[in-house]
Amino acid sequence: MSTIVLTGGGTAGHCIPHLAIYPFIKDSFDKFYYIGSENGIERRIVKDIFEYIPICTTKLKRQLCFDNLLILPRLVKGVKEAKAALEKIKPSVVFSKGGYVSVPVVIAASKLDIPVIAHESDLSPGLANKIVSGRCEAVLTSFKQTAKAFKNGVYTGPPIKHFSLNKQKALDHFGFSGDKKVLLVIGGSSGSLTINNAITDLLPDLLQKYDILHICGDKHILPNDVAQKGYKRIGYIDDMSLCYSACDMAISRAGAGALFELLSCKIPTLFIPLSKKASRGDQIENAEYFYRKNACLVLNEEGLTRYGLKLKIDMLDKNSQQLLDNMEKLDLASGNKNIAYYIKKFA
Repeated sequence: MSTIVLTGGGTAGHCIPHLAIYPFIKDSFDKFYYIGSENGIERRIVKDIFEYIPICTTKLKRQLCFDNLLILPRLVKGVKEAKAALEKIKPSVVFSKGGYVSVPVVIAASKLDIPVIAHESDLSPGLANKIVSGRCEAVLTSFKQTAKAFKNGVYTGPPIKHFSLNKQKALDHFGFSGDKKVLLVIGGSSGSLTINNAITDLLPDLLQKYDILHICGDKHILPNDVAQKGYKRIGYIDDMSLCYSACDMAISRAGAGALFELLSCKIPTLFIPLSKKASRGDQIENAEYFYRKNACLVLNEEGLTRYGLKLKIDMLDKNSQQLLDNMEKLDLASGNKNIAYYIKKFA
């Protein structure tokens, strides 16, 4: 029997792509396992599809703190746990989508001579893929220029999940009349307090013109939230097809997963990338790449004031058709088939 191990996590963006690839490899393997963190969001996303194996993981924090002193011992423990799981499972290949969760799994696989295929979705390589790239048969990439950053880089295109869009069904689901444009607000898989606060502050103005679907993150749902007509606030949703179907425009972080999904669904979007204070700047690079192609608008977090956000939303509305026309010119072909090819090639 042929077995595959999938890994990646830390955010939903390192996990959801596996669901995009799955239909293209499901007939090539008899068993699917997912190795992820003990309490990460990846367990919630994949547990109903793949058998889930939790291991010890650790993340580098971008400020001086005690937790960073625990990175090495936790990494060693994670590698031991991943190695034990792989020895038991005996997979023919490991497919990694990056993020700190993937590092101990890839290291363990290389120690056991199990071939590893990794994928990098961002324009610039993430730290996890930089660390493990030499242990991989190939590092596949969403952007052509990113492949040049790896000795074994191969451009395949992005993994993009297929969405069946049905606007009326989605409007009915969220309770919107369809009389106003629907503005979708996404703060990433765990939500963004900065974006949430900015939207809440602007609600009286925005609701005069738009219905708003706000994905705020589970931890930002408050028990005393008051329902408002035309405003739907939810923590997290597994079926993004409903959200993409309902909306006419969007505000989003610029993680590669959300970015490619929104652009491929032809949704005019204002991206508010995570600042360099909280990231390595990958979201800024992702957003600016498509901004230079006039396919989206960008508002850096430093400019996220009430006035700045309102001005950008008005620009998004006014220029929606121009953005749609430019999105049509993009080469946004899904890389799902190409990625599946390399996974099966090295299995």
